[in-house]
Amino acid sequence: RLDGVRNVLILSGTPAEMGAAHGRLLRDDVLEMNARIAAVGVAASLKLGENFAARIEEATRRTAPFVPERFFEEMDALAAASGLEPAQIRRINSFPELFHCSGVALRGSATVGGRVLHARVLDYMRDVGLQNNAALIIYRPTGRNAWLSVSYAGFVGTVTAMNEKGLAIGE
Repeated sequence: RLDGVRNVLILSGTPAEMGAAHGRLLRDDVLEMNARIAAVGVAASLKLGENFAARIEEATRRTAPFVPERFFEEMDALAAASGLEPAQIRRINSFPELFHCSGVALRGSATVGGRVLHARVLDYMRDVGLQNNAALIIYRPTGRNAWLSVSYAGFVGTVTAMNEKGLAIGE
């Protein structure tokens, strides 16, 4: 806990070590995220008349060739440590592929002194409680740049982050 933020992780080591620590330390939150995403899937399937689980599987299949192997290692270790199946963690991590958030970047004459300002707003699905399992995760992977990810329990990689070199990204 840090200044009111419930989940703050500092993960270091190999992908498997980071995934195992994540799954062990945030096990209850990871299980809640899995249940929340499953509930969203059921509700969306009923409302839209389509198989939401199949849409997540399609997103997982479509993005897999572009995901470095180290992230699969991290997800598999996270799954084992939290008690979920690897496929469940991969679905959790594919969930954002089906939704989009707002973002903005300003520079030059639009800012004081020409500085670059970047922001991302997590503005979808507040009513299903995903924010209840938010996590600030500092990654310190062996042999790679460190970064801070504004994320959720059970997610690896990032949808919003800044690395130690000052590079910021947002989904």
